[in-house]
Amino acid sequence: MVEEKFLRIKKLYEQYTNEKFSMSDHENRLTLQKIICAVECNGSKNFDYSFGWYLRGPYSPTLASDGYHVDAKGTEMELELEKNEEKIADELKRDIKFLNGLRQVMGDEKNLELYSSILFLKIMEKRSEENIFNTIKTTKPWYDEEIVKKAIKDINSLLV
Repeated sequence: MVEEKFLRIKKLYEQYTNEKFSMSDHENRLTLQKIICAVECNGSKNFDYSFGWYLRGPYSPTLASDGYHVDAKGTEMELELEKNEEKIADELKRDIKFLNGLRQVMGDEKNLELYSSILFLKIMEKRSEENIFNTIKTTKPWYDEEIVKKAIKDINSLLV
């Protein structure tokens, strides 16, 4: 059920960011896309979305669509989340642990786009490190080469 799945997604977002999720906030939606892609790259079976490569990194149109669908339902979904909060939290413990590890190696939340992009290219597209590096440098030239190299190394150590 889309609603139940998106409730877990909202809970994961809120536990990771310590803020309430809003579909009307563009930055919230971008962050949501990155963290769901990251946990799926780490093997999470909680969500099962397909991602593609976009200007700001990995993006799932279906995830966005589900979010708008649930957002349109409003308050009744919030009540359902509160009712199932303990069950949802238990299901997401592994994902939260991975995201916390990711946060530690990233150092700065501004790097979430970089790290989730590397995860996407490495895991979902099965690209080589050299290809990942070249793709990031071409599509995201604002990232310093040393930061990209460090991020690739960090991702490799996280996934061991």
